[in-house]
Amino acid sequence: MTNSDGIDFTYRFAVAGATNTVDASVGFDHYQYPYSNSRGTGTADATQQFSLVDTLQRGAATLRLTYGQAHLTVSAFDPLFDAFSEFGPQGVALRTATTSTTASSRIMV
Repeated sequence: MTNSDGIDFTYRFAVAGATNTVDASVGFDHYQYPYSNSRGTGTADATQQFSLVDTLQRGAATLRLTYGQAHLTVSAFDPLFDAFSEFGPQGVALRTATTSTTASSRIMV
């Protein structure tokens, strides 16, 4: 997922002869994609998206720090997680703990 629908905020200011830019955004995204074996389409939903980007520029140098997180749901993973239920109570517990509707993703670059 490369984009989101939501709102963003940008604040730019000078510091020690450089320009610092802080960007924050919140939003969501719904993506429909074709399966590679022609079984139709799958969906991916990203909710509770949040990102924070700090960019410091001085002359030709740029330093960027990025943090982002989202709650992800990917329908293509459901058959994999459903298979855990075949292994008794422990499999059901694992299926419940790893369901695609509870996956979260965080990244810091």
